[in-house]
Amino acid sequence: MHGYLEYREATEHQTLHVVRVPEVARAHFVQNAVEFGARGAFDGHRVGVIVRAFDGSGTEHPDAFRIVCRRPDGAIAYEASGRLVDGEIAIRHNR
Repeated sequence: MHGYLEYREATEHQTLHVVRVPEVARAHFVQNAVEFGARGAFDGHRVGVIVRAFDGSGTEHPDAFRIVCRRPDGAIAYEASGRLVDGEIAIRHNR
């Protein structure tokens, strides 16, 4: 399996926060949803990232997500969730 994540929280004029996971080695898929945890970066700082995402393509539901970033000491550095406002969640997997 190979995957990655790049998430940007932004206003119309500027990027406020960036979460990146350069490589996702394992994930749990259920229909149009995925959940995974991996090492990544939040605004350039190393964090552990937990992601739940739903791809609404082909359904009556919008794309939705939840991201939690934890510092090495376990404290939450960033958390975001809700419907995707701009962009697309694309979940592809082969069984």
